[in-house]
Amino acid sequence: MRFSALTPKAGTDFWLLSAGIVSLRAADLAITYAVSPDLRWEINPLVSVAGLGWLALLTSNIAGVTLILVLLYFSQANTTELYPAEPGYSVKEFVSHYLFGERHAFRKIYYVVPKNRRAIIEYCGYVFARVVMVWSFIVVLNNALVWYSPGFRHAMADLRLWLAVYGLLICLTIAYSLRFFTTLYRKYVAAHA
Repeated sequence: MRFSALTPKAGTDFWLLSAGIVSLRAADLAITYAVSPDLRWEINPLVSVAGLGWLALLTSNIAGVTLILVLLYFSQANTTELYPAEPGYSVKEFVSHYLFGERHAFRKIYYVVPKNRRAIIEYCGYVFARVVMVWSFIVVLNNALVWYSPGFRHAMADLRLWLAVYGLLICLTIAYSLRFFTTLYRKYVAAHA
């Protein structure tokens, strides 16, 4: 079987999200360079904790964006065959079936890697792309404020407000995870209506 037969066609969502992610990550790097060419104000742990420089920052951004775009591309496949064949599943049972192929295995979500590798790719492609895009937009706004407002810059550093920027990653991941499974569940219910 040819490789092209195994890969999904990239749709509009893929191209829009890809353009958004690449643009926002590039804007973040550009504003970071404008604000702090010596990385003195950079809050990325590679710089602020590990003490690494621009090479590590650029490499991690390129690798991270590439991984997210690959996951996003392969997450575009049709998911209907992952749905339970019979109607009447609750959301919890649906998620359990989607990840583990079993109706009553939801507790495994906390300590077992799902059997369904395709489900992992779809989940990661959907969630990571959206989380990184929204988070990058907020980081770009944050960096612009740091650039234009010395008071904001010092408040971010002195009050450790930068921790909220990283805490936002957790909130966004939870929100988009819930949205992902809710959307799939609605499609399942509609398919059995």
